Amino acid sequence: MTELIKINHLVAETDSDILFQGDNLAVRAKDVIGIVGRNGAGKTTLLNILKSTQSNQSNQRIVWRLAEDDISLIEQEVESFQFEETNFSNQLRKWQKKQAFETLSGGEKLKQRLFQGIAKNKPLLMLDEPTNHLDEEGVDELVDILKKYHGAVVIVSHNRYFLDQVATKIWAIEEQKITSYEGSYSHYREVRDHQRRTQQKNYEKQQKEIKRVKQEMKRFEDTSASAHAQSTKQEGAKEYYRLAAKRMDKQRKSAEKRLLKNLDAYGVEKVEKDVQIAIDLQTDVPRKGAVFIASDLTKKFGSKTLFTGGEFTIQSKEKVAISGKNGSGKTTLLNILLGEEKFEGNLWRSSSNKIGYLSQQVFDLPLKQTVAEFLAINDEQKSIVMTMFIQLGFQASQWYQQIEGLSMGERTKLKLLGHILSEKNLLILDEPTNHLDIPTREELEEVLSQYQGTVIFVSHDKYFREKIMSREIVIENEKIITKSEKAAPKKESDLTKLNFMKDRLMSELSTQIPGSKEYLKTEQEFNKVVTELKNID
Repeated sequence: MTELIKINHLVAETDSDILFQGDNLAVRAKDVIGIVGRNGAGKTTLLNILKSTQSNQSNQRIVWRLAEDDISLIEQEVESFQFEETNFSNQLRKWQKKQAFETLSGGEKLKQRLFQGIAKNKPLLMLDEPTNHLDEEGVDELVDILKKYHGAVVIVSHNRYFLDQVATKIWAIEEQKITSYEGSYSHYREVRDHQRRTQQKNYEKQQKEIKRVKQEMKRFEDTSASAHAQSTKQEGAKEYYRLAAKRMDKQRKSAEKRLLKNLDAYGVEKVEKDVQIAIDLQTDVPRKGAVFIASDLTKKFGSKTLFTGGEFTIQSKEKVAISGKNGSGKTTLLNILLGEEKFEGNLWRSSSNKIGYLSQQVFDLPLKQTVAEFLAINDEQKSIVMTMFIQLGFQASQWYQQIEGLSMGERTKLKLLGHILSEKNLLILDEPTNHLDIPTREELEEVLSQYQGTVIFVSHDKYFREKIMSREIVIENEKIITKSEKAAPKKESDLTKLNFMKDRLMSELSTQIPGSKEYLKTEQEFNKVVTELKNID
């Protein structure tokens, strides 16, 4: 298959360290490559390098067989966008919106940009987090479009299920290295986990052999020392013992040389543990009762009606998901609850609400401030907050970095850290998993499930939504529909959840010592999940 880009050698560096390096990688016609890695690993940097089509740096030996104009890059977030007239297919036509870009919802803005980038039909299409903000219907449409796309596609995404649908190859940026895996995301995880388990077993075997070799060397040293001691004590046969000690020294040196050579032959490195993310949300829990009561809630923009006659009550400690298609008014409803949007009808807010709001925007932070300036903590708090900062996956060196230099996922994490420090009793979250890497999503799911305050959130991540919510408010056909309780999960949802748990437990097993207490506990959980999967028809 025709190579569009050939990476013979590539090193990307920050001011203080190597970001990643890769060798012998290629983008070929018809490839659909998924780039995965933790927040800040350099995924977007890699896209920008591939887009540049030229390099004068000595640490980059890349061959481009296409011009920069042959590449279409759709960035994950932009503050403004200028639409260009272009040819488009009927399938893309409905994504086009005539209204001003700034008036569109997050999902509609993304669809507008995807529409233009895909419609150009370039030989290489590059997408940075293309499913952020998209509803389930939009994701399905994008999957269908990419499967039919005539050129190569390179995608940065944390959406495992989306990658499973479209990717033919995975480039994983891990431990500052790009590794290529053929096949889907799930296949990459299976291969990676198998490699890590094998590496861990070989490492443990190596450590036992190293211990044995060192013990053997110690035995030779002790025997030689004893022979020398005898040669000084034995008066009548001193020459005999001296020669015996000399022979023993020769044998010891020969044995040590052989054993040291054996040690040099070992080169299995210890398996690095996957990034462990820790989030601790504290809350000043309000009194029992309602936090919001709405009646006849209506919102219109000019002649366009988003919803009318909405009636709902949200109680303290509830986890309420706001659902609906792109453009249905989910973020607008959140802004009404926040008191930042005018409306018709009635809305009562509890005076005890201490609200923490996480918007889906990443440009609403003071980009010129450093992390330290943004958090504005005193010296007494610094060590505690720095620990939280690192537990969220940051490097200590980023403490004094300007926010504009953080990745989109790192900006979202910084917002989360701000809420952790503020101890709110009501969280309003608008697409909280956008830009977040998988370990952070998993930890956020767990923390919000245990959170003692109230959570009102919008998310198109089906698994995240079903794991967190206690009930759902749906905006559909210009109506606000309240569901009294969380519906029983469907079989498909059970499968999704169990397969997700299976992948996570396999990853944990790959880093644990077989036979250890921790390993046996994880293995027991893994076997239970496998049994549940078998019991689903």
